[in-house]
Amino acid sequence: MDDTISRWIDTLSDDNKKLLINSVFDSLEATGASTLNDIAGKKWEVYNAVIKAMTKMSAENKMEIGSSLKKLFDAGRDVIKGFL
Repeated sequence: MDDTISRWIDTLSDDNKKLLINSVFDSLEATGASTLNDIAGKKWEVYNAVIKAMTKMSAENKMEIGSSLKKLFDAGRDVIKGFL
């Protein structure tokens, strides 16, 4: 897992990292949760709030987030291939 995250982070520009982190925290803030227990206890409410926050993002930001997540999956695939 550490190797995957490290590889992934290395593929992101500083602007991509900033956008991703801000988007994650904005989405979490939109849930109204203030603790991890709040998030765990209200999974569907949190899920719906995150989806709603994501729909409000600009098309460009959605594309950037999607690209960043694809890079995460690519890094994970590369790490798994290294074990095979």
